[in-house]
Amino acid sequence: MLPMYFLLVVICYSIESNVHGFCDVNVSGLKTALNKELFGQHLAIDIVVTALKAHIEDKNPSKALVLSLHGWAGSGKTFTSQHLMNALYKSGMDSSFVRFFMSSYHFPDADKVQEYQVCFPIDVNSISNSQWHVAGAR
Repeated sequence: MLPMYFLLVVICYSIESNVHGFCDVNVSGLKTALNKELFGQHLAIDIVVTALKAHIEDKNPSKALVLSLHGWAGSGKTFTSQHLMNALYKSGMDSSFVRFFMSSYHFPDADKVQEYQVCFPIDVNSISNSQWHVAGAR
């Protein structure tokens, strides 16, 4: 049986980050790119695009947008998060507002799961409180 994976995307978009020229929000471009390049995930595409659009259109969001993407290896979780960041930032995944966590790299030791469970939420909290965007994969 293949292992199931998840990807967590935390988007702390703010008007300030857009005003300062970090953002290049293109929700329609995101939908077009995902529809063209991500196969068999039409429901996920609609949910991701709708959630992002609603979050971006909120002039003063009270909390971060959190997207938890689940699926088998190769189902498009990382691909989708990369497109999300490209739709938000001029520098895409290279933006200083983006942090990418990959389980095999950042959480490699199965014996340290309890430590990771304590530390990862603290890391995500500190990032979201500082207006960073997080893309993480398991």
